[in-house]
Order: sequence, then structure tokens, then C-alpha cells
Amino acid sequence: NLLGEGEGVSEEEKFAAWQKEVGEPEPGYEEWFRAGVEEALADTSPGMPHEVVIEEISNLLRAAREAQRLKARA
Repeated sequence: NLLGEGEGVSEEEKFAAWQKEVGEPEPGYEEWFRAGVEEALADTSPGMPHEVVIEEISNLLRAAREAQRLKARA
């Protein structure tokens, strides 16, 4: 809500409000994040089509729901 509120509020003010709300990142976060981005950019493995990713996630979620349903019956 912070980012969408306030007609006439600059992006800098919105960001400052968001930063105040969430606080400062933990020490080392920026380095960790940058290393992950650099690793992803350097990755030359073949990509996976969006449809395949969605299908696999759907199957995992379906299996998890079924396992939860069976556990609740026990």
C-alpha cells in the first residue's frame, strides 16, 4: 500500500516510506544478492519454457494438497 498511495508523492518519498517500514537489510545481504544475480547471469544451462515450469509447480502443489488432505483424515 505504501507504494501505491499518495497522489503527487515522488518515487523517492515512496521509497523512503517503504524503507522506513521494512528497515535496513541485514549485513551482507547486498553482497549475497549481487552474487546470486551474477551467478544467474553467468548460467549457460538451457532455459525451461514457462509452461513446463507452471505444470511442474502445479503438480507439486497438487501432490502437497493431497498429502495434507490424507494427513488430515488420519
